[in-house]
Amino acid sequence: MKYTVEEYIKGCKCLEYGEKIPRKLKKAILGKMVTKTKLRRMLSDARINYNKYPESAEILPHPFCPNCGCDGSYVVDHYVEWPEVWYDDHCLKCHMIVGGADNSPYYHILEDIVEIHDKLIP
Repeated sequence: MKYTVEEYIKGCKCLEYGEKIPRKLKKAILGKMVTKTKLRRMLSDARINYNKYPESAEILPHPFCPNCGCDGSYVVDHYVEWPEVWYDDHCLKCHMIVGGADNSPYYHILEDIVEIHDKLIP
């Protein structure tokens, strides 16, 4: 089923706010579910390139949710005063926290998982 750009953008906004949208539109936005074997393969193929301090780490091939494999996320900003930085990224499909910053560079949950995986499997 084809959707107009307006319907697609409206569906994305509804997903970010946790509202209900039609099943076919949700499938068009988020795509199909990732199987467990593909998710394990994605986790084993993920690599982290650490940059110097002010920059955040780069996740190759792309950042994704380790719970469901989704690469979409929405930001929850905690509205703190100016010099402070505090926000969280949540997965669009499972609403798990996948990253964020709290007066530090952006940090993704995959940085911990890949580090542990590399220690266990050399």
